[in-house]
Amino acid sequence: MPFAAPRSAPARALTLTEILEAIAFYLCTSTFLGPPAAIVPLLVASRVFNMRLSYPVNPTLYARIFSAKFDVAAIIRRSGPGCITAACRADELRRRCNVLRRMRQIVTAQDFWSCEEDTVLADLCSIYQMCLESDGNNRQQLLDYGHLRQYALLYVRKEMLPLLTRGLLSDTLERALAMWLLWFSTTKRDLLTEDAAAGNAMMALLRPFVFANFKYDAFYAPWMYFRLPLFRGPTAVPPLPQHITHGPGITIPALQTYQLQPSPISPESPHHADLQLRDRTQYMWAYNRKMPFCPPLLGQAALLLFSMRIQRGPLVGERPEILPPLQAGAPAILHGVKMRTAHLTDSRAYDRHYSRTATCISPFSSEVPPRCTEPGMLSGVWEGRSVILDLGQYRRILAGETALLSTAMAAQQPVIWSVTEHHFHPAPSRADKSARPYSPHSDTLEGASGYWTLDGEDEHGDAEWIQTSLKEGPALNAYFPLGSQIVPFDKEGVAVTVPGQPSVYYKTWRGPEWDDAKDHFAFEKDEGGEDRMDEDWVPKRAPYDPIDDGGEDVWDQELNDIILTGGSPESHHHSAWDPPFKLMGRIRSWDGMIIILRESDGPMGKVRWLFRGYLTPCGNWIGRWRETGTPEYLCGYEGIFCLTRKPSA
Repeated sequence: MPFAAPRSAPARALTLTEILEAIAFYLCTSTFLGPPAAIVPLLVASRVFNMRLSYPVNPTLYARIFSAKFDVAAIIRRSGPGCITAACRADELRRRCNVLRRMRQIVTAQDFWSCEEDTVLADLCSIYQMCLESDGNNRQQLLDYGHLRQYALLYVRKEMLPLLTRGLLSDTLERALAMWLLWFSTTKRDLLTEDAAAGNAMMALLRPFVFANFKYDAFYAPWMYFRLPLFRGPTAVPPLPQHITHGPGITIPALQTYQLQPSPISPESPHHADLQLRDRTQYMWAYNRKMPFCPPLLGQAALLLFSMRIQRGPLVGERPEILPPLQAGAPAILHGVKMRTAHLTDSRAYDRHYSRTATCISPFSSEVPPRCTEPGMLSGVWEGRSVILDLGQYRRILAGETALLSTAMAAQQPVIWSVTEHHFHPAPSRADKSARPYSPHSDTLEGASGYWTLDGEDEHGDAEWIQTSLKEGPALNAYFPLGSQIVPFDKEGVAVTVPGQPSVYYKTWRGPEWDDAKDHFAFEKDEGGEDRMDEDWVPKRAPYDPIDDGGEDVWDQELNDIILTGGSPESHHHSAWDPPFKLMGRIRSWDGMIIILRESDGPMGKVRWLFRGYLTPCGNWIGRWRETGTPEYLCGYEGIFCLTRKPSA
């Protein structure tokens, strides 16, 4: 019998719905920008077409269109693949198209009153979320179709600048979102096209947000607290840290819902700082549900915009230089702007920022573990500038002359640091005789009692060792216990010695280089162009990968405490204006706040300055410096700083 070739299965005939879906999808995605308006002729062509392609009947089609026009990788990575259904994407497509349509309408009319007033805040929330999720598609929709840059500038010029004559602006959610959107859409080239009048007006708007530390929040919770959240009940009254209860009697009112309104200065003294913890919960509508989130800080966005503008001019030498107003025709030196501008091409750069919006809602309790730090994100050489206000005028500002905020004399000074990370690794609960814990070397750690704490014996009589993390110290000492010293221990790490307490071992970070532009590790590439990770020196929990609960080397920022050491780079030459100094600091794991104590020798003894801030998306380290002579419960002499990591050679 001759051989007979097997018959192939007959091709399945497409149904009418599948054919219509294919046609509708092609029509809607053939033009990338804007809403899928091409589907309208199909919907009105016949009743049959409408019944098969309408939004309530066929959400899967609109979910596919959403995935083609907007970015979805970020929300899947952050929330999980099963959290965003087809119905959620379809609803989000309709909502975002309405947002883009209103953006174009407002920019065309040059008036926010051309749309409903109650839609402005909801639109700002949606645009902000699209920026945090952007991998390129959202960027094109926002900048090219929605005219995001013009939209944000219009809000600032129409809704904020005219109110400067009435005094300090209140800190509202609308204004905070608008300032962040302006930063997201600002490039270095925009500085070239900004004329002197517009630039000086913008600086006058930014200066109060930047320098009025008593009015605008610079941190997600008061910087005096290190261990957060407190895990208190909803009606609990937050206590002050034990190190700052020695000041004048300060009463803390009961917990209030955070409305982004600054609390009044204490009536006892105009110099009292606001130490009250608040629930910052706000809500936005996204993916067919109401989502809680922590609003971004207006002061941070203002500081980024302010720092970029002051870097347009050159800074020669190490002496402070007065900040001059912009002059018409004065050239802007773009290569002097060391800051990294925001980009909307890789959503991984905003994962830690997004984590703050999810976990820093309430300092009292949190169901979601924080994810605001990663190992290696601060190691390297940082350079930038700090800004100083005239001390006499600053005192007058604290006394109530807030009009000086826009005109007070300010000077800038170069800053360059070399920072090294050290990570605390908890010891195993039991150490057998073949794997004894380290013991301090007398020549390296003279006088130390050892950094391992004995925690009793097990049933077999073997010693059970548990390593305790470094205890919390005063905030003015960068959370280090008084008398702490950081000394080299071995080739792998350092030890923190505290008088009367066991020393604590921290392993020095020697892992891969951090990529500031993408805000994750700069792994080497293999032949296929993919990231290549060496399991010998990269933690099993790489940035933004799923948590590996079964591994022993899993990075847990709540347990793996980070301390920072450093000073000036070896190639840096010191002068009378920039004497040798040393750095020591810690990171608050709850929100990733970095606090560093800078100490140098002066003619009258030790000179100590405290730097507190955050590593913002795209690699800018911003915050406020403060003198340490004023107690925490008072508003001390403060300024700002902005640093950017120097690329390695």
